Amino acid sequence: PAGPQGPQGPQGPQGPAGPPGPPGPPGPQGPQGPRGEQGPPGPEGKVDYDRVRAIVRDLIREFEPELKRLGARVDELEARVKALEEKAGRGVGVAGVPLNVSLSYVQDIDSTRTPAPTSLQWRDRLGYHRVDISTEKQIDENWKGAIRLIWVNGTPARDTTGIDVTELYLQGKAHLPLLGESTLTAGRQYVKLGQGFLLDTNFGAIDGLRVDAHRLGLNWTLVGADIPSGGFADYNSSPLHILAAPPLPAIAANDGLFALRISRGFLGGERLQLGASWLYTGANDYKAYGVDLVLKLFGGNILPEIRAEWVRNYRDMANLPNRGNLYFVDADIFKTDRITLAASWTDTTSGFRPHSVTIYNPFFLTPAEALFRRPVAFGAVDNGGNVLLDKVFDVRLDIKLFGDKPLFVRWFNGDTPAGVKFGSTYTVGFRGWKVADKLALDILYGNKSRGDVGVKQQYVGVAAIANF
Repeated sequence: PAGPQGPQGPQGPQGPAGPPGPPGPPGPQGPQGPRGEQGPPGPEGKVDYDRVRAIVRDLIREFEPELKRLGARVDELEARVKALEEKAGRGVGVAGVPLNVSLSYVQDIDSTRTPAPTSLQWRDRLGYHRVDISTEKQIDENWKGAIRLIWVNGTPARDTTGIDVTELYLQGKAHLPLLGESTLTAGRQYVKLGQGFLLDTNFGAIDGLRVDAHRLGLNWTLVGADIPSGGFADYNSSPLHILAAPPLPAIAANDGLFALRISRGFLGGERLQLGASWLYTGANDYKAYGVDLVLKLFGGNILPEIRAEWVRNYRDMANLPNRGNLYFVDADIFKTDRITLAASWTDTTSGFRPHSVTIYNPFFLTPAEALFRRPVAFGAVDNGGNVLLDKVFDVRLDIKLFGDKPLFVRWFNGDTPAGVKFGSTYTVGFRGWKVADKLALDILYGNKSRGDVGVKQQYVGVAAIANF
């Protein structure tokens, strides 16, 4: 058996300390200390509003030209995009260049072609064909080119010899001395100043140079060109030269013109447009100057826009120092999305002499069109050579009965230069009556009373037009 347990021995020496353990969790947050003393108040803030306004005005003044150019550039790009979108779906082109093609066949029935001018007869008719081809090409960011061709066959005296070039020009931006950044148009082009009673190439385009610039807060236009005296656009074949009795003096070959126009917008730039034009030399040294305006009077349907022009000639086409005045006022009396009623008054003084290159000597293909299809009533010529040149009242009504194509009604009358009653003329027509895809009809009836000149005239025009 085991013996009794002996006494406990002495404690051994302490071993070395082990490695430190991981840190324990953070203790609870102590109480917030007492709030310190409030610091002294800072200086009161101030805004110098006059100084801010002055800075804004300086910035606007400094960058105004750039902002205007940028706005014009944006408008130009939007117009290009729209034109490309319209052309994209037509599917007509040559070598990647889109073409606009219009084919027309016109039946022109004019009562004065037979010995019974008071009634329309089947033998009064003639038919002619017309083809228009046009295109426009953007050459680079600043320059573009355009061309328009025409072919006509079957008219009494206005057929083309083959295909005629009615427009051919280059247009682009350039920096010119004195004028600065300008738009140049060089080649065969149409030009209209103001309302067109001083200068308008409606009958035929002219060959020359046009410069448009903005300088000193004004819009400047300078035109230098030759007046066509041969070919399809020969102004000696225009209505006031071959239909009027007596006719205007013949235009000399290679006769040139030079014109200057200055204009500016007021009342926001859009509500009032004022312009002053000077025809230093026109056809056969015709000289005149004038003032025109466009006033957007009210924003509603009553009198939304008024147009006016005053022209004073101081040398006529016979190179004689005749002096006279022309006064023209035109207004949209009532205008909505579906109805437009407009009227104009044109009056002249005894010394006024007409000019060939104007809106009242317009493009035409038959004598009846020179009377019944014209942009303004002033200058109308009947089959007897009588010309409407004084106290001309013109009323026009467009009514959209079916879709967006209007029924057109017009009535005008007035006097010849001798004060003889020209007779009342009215027309009723319908434009763009779509009868098939890409095919439309234009129908027009016209009637002129005898007046005191003794010439009665009736007209029916039917045109079938295909656009591609």
